[in-house]
Amino acid sequence: MLEESAIRFSTAIGLTIAAVSTRFTGRATNRTGPFRKVEEWRVHRELQLGALAVFALVSGSIGATS
Repeated sequence: MLEESAIRFSTAIGLTIAAVSTRFTGRATNRTGPFRKVEEWRVHRELQLGALAVFALVSGSIGATS
């Protein structure tokens, strides 16, 4: 069995590695997450507006000006 000092040292090293990896993962997520969400919203909104424009043209509520 390991000595108590070795267990404490191993625990400290493990927690330090976990903290560092969590910090870098969190920073990367915070840098890329908002841009990805905005891009998803933009694509969805373009499809939504395209469908609305097609509906308006087909139903005759607005006429083509060009």
